[in-house]
Amino acid sequence: MSTVTRNAIANFIGKIWSTALGLAVIPLYIKVLGVESYGLVGVFGSLQAIMGLLDLGMQPTVNRELARLSALDPRTAARPMRELVRTFAVVFACVGLVSGLIVLAGSPLLATHWIRAERLPAGTVVRAVGIMGVILAMQWPSSIFLGGLMSLQQQVRANQILMLIGTLRSLGALFVIRFVSPTIESFFLTQAMASAAQTALTGLALARALPRTDERVGFRLQVLRDHWRFAAGMLGIAVLSVILTQADKLIVTGSLSLKQVGYYSVATAVANALYNLSAPIGAACYPRLIQLATLGDEEQLKDFYHRSCQTIAVIIIPVAAVISALSSHVLFAWTGSRDTATHAHLVLSMLIIGTCCNGLMNLPVSLQIAHGWTRLVVAINVCAIAVIVPLELYGARRFGAPGAAAGWLIVNASYVVTVVQLMHRRLLKGEQWHWYLSDVLLPGSGAALVALAASFAPAPSTRLGALALVAAVYAVAASVAAASAPVSREMIRARLFDRLRPARPL
Repeated sequence: MSTVTRNAIANFIGKIWSTALGLAVIPLYIKVLGVESYGLVGVFGSLQAIMGLLDLGMQPTVNRELARLSALDPRTAARPMRELVRTFAVVFACVGLVSGLIVLAGSPLLATHWIRAERLPAGTVVRAVGIMGVILAMQWPSSIFLGGLMSLQQQVRANQILMLIGTLRSLGALFVIRFVSPTIESFFLTQAMASAAQTALTGLALARALPRTDERVGFRLQVLRDHWRFAAGMLGIAVLSVILTQADKLIVTGSLSLKQVGYYSVATAVANALYNLSAPIGAACYPRLIQLATLGDEEQLKDFYHRSCQTIAVIIIPVAAVISALSSHVLFAWTGSRDTATHAHLVLSMLIIGTCCNGLMNLPVSLQIAHGWTRLVVAINVCAIAVIVPLELYGARRFGAPGAAAGWLIVNASYVVTVVQLMHRRLLKGEQWHWYLSDVLLPGSGAALVALAASFAPAPSTRLGALALVAAVYAVAASVAAASAPVSREMIRARLFDRLRPARPL
């Protein structure tokens, strides 16, 4: 089994575990805390993304440089790798402290002027936002440690840690609010303790994974100077990405009631689960893309790129097609609430399609970053923001939550149309039609038709019936997608051939 395959499997197991656990406890959180309190969890996600801009493009810079150095002789790469991690870890710790203090100091202002609570007391909201700042300060350094483990292809270890911490986050918080204190403050305090544990464990794991050196290693300002150009490009991408990915959520939070934010957060949780299916493949492939780009092996890079893109398409398109077509059934089967399904199903349909387009762009964007080319993504995002933010603001005020969700769908669909075309004029020239036809259209069209046909089926009256319908339609859609994609057909044929081939005589 190759390193990329092993890492992809580990990432899948980790993401599936965390996603399944998260989706399982969300209805219980809502039952204990109420949908308005759960809206604060959605607020924290947006706040976390906004404060992430203080990263200043440093994390992707460290990830790319560690992956590049890992292709060299460990004896010569050990010192620069450890200096890189040590320098940026110090910076990250300082940035985390600053971000936490900013949120903590600004919690009264955020609670009264941005968040629109109807039943929650103002003091509860202020305390919850203050604890969010503590969480940010504690978990910030873990992002560079996790990124380092991923770049060094120590993704099995990284996922072991994430699964452990994810279990503590989900089940620990559920235990606390069910048996200790059923308050949103207790929920966030549990998250803060889990964040501290995550930072400690990931830092220790990365220290052990780096190649050893007898030379003295410490903080070096020159390391920051050497990588500021690439970091600046990644910062530009990060700023624009945060605006594009969080604009709908920020607009919903500022324009609608906290209860409506809660419904939007429920739909977002399902849509994010789809992203968690594409992210493991992207995380496993990214270091290999960097290594192939560094070595200049274009033929192997081309083959690896297309096979990876097809794999992502086979996995996420059937899921997105079924959820978008049967969104009301999915929400009812999951939450058991007809009210939630009524208020969130249209939002979910649009968010899930937009997230699918976003997942399909994972490898094309990674290919650009692997070559150190950030200008295209920055330019496209600037144009998208100029159009999409006013559109989402108008849509939310005119049509409510579905109007904001439509913006997410439009911007990600536009990426599929524009970015792939422009990118392949410079990288892997002429491969865009292979991407559209073989990598996306072949596995996607059949699955979409199956899901569309199923949307005309009568609505089940029970949660079990809804779950059975969704599962059956997904099984058919996934089978059609797997049978249509060249990479999965090749894998199926190889497995069948190995089983049918007669055994060699002794």
